[in-house]
Amino acid sequence: MPDTRTEQSISAARNPILLEEATQIQKAAELWTRHRLLGVDTEFVRERTYWAGLGLVQVSDGQTAWLADPLPESSRPILANMLATNDTLKIFHSASEDLEVLSHSLGVLPEPMVDTQIACALLGQPLQMGYHHAVKWVFDVEVDKDQTRSNWLKRPLTQKQQEYAAMDVVLLPELWQTLEKRLIAAGRLEWLQEEVRRMLDRAGQAIDPAMVYLRVGGAGRLPDDALRVLRSLAAWREETAIRKDRARGFV
Repeated sequence: MPDTRTEQSISAARNPILLEEATQIQKAAELWTRHRLLGVDTEFVRERTYWAGLGLVQVSDGQTAWLADPLPESSRPILANMLATNDTLKIFHSASEDLEVLSHSLGVLPEPMVDTQIACALLGQPLQMGYHHAVKWVFDVEVDKDQTRSNWLKRPLTQKQQEYAAMDVVLLPELWQTLEKRLIAAGRLEWLQEEVRRMLDRAGQAIDPAMVYLRVGGAGRLPDDALRVLRSLAAWREETAIRKDRARGFV
């Protein structure tokens, strides 16, 4: 059974605070600076575009869930500043896509940060353990995933979308505190820090179209002439996709 603190977090997810204007986000940001730990998540849409469209940034201290609308341009510097605040540890789960979206949309990577998916893996769980499986493992709490493919760029957000988005973030602070103790006991906290640093380094690297051919299965078995053609075609497609903001599959 979930304990009282977990139940309070779940209750907060049912009543999230929607921040639709920059002035509202700024007021919330003043509260965020008082916290040592903040859970952070994003919702985005990636269908026919190269770059994912950032639709929502969720923030939680474990007792309150804030849903910040990043669509107004004036809101984005405030969110970027929160992510870059050194005094607050940002907690993500499976952060690689979040980092890509935040880097492109807000021009910043969150630091310092941890990734609870990596923490779970270092504690013997599956490498790609989803958030809903992680909270089930640690708290015995079921998380509904039926809004995963919602259109997060459409306004207004439904109440169901808001509750789903809030639930994805409210348990992250407590989840991290539990996992941190287990990592320390196992002598693996530094391993996590090293993995997160590598993740941030990768996220900060610019895309090199000349190297994307390496993603093609079997490329290493091609003869030299065919490999040169593949490399040129893959680079052209990547450059075109970036320039037109179109998914690779549509180029």
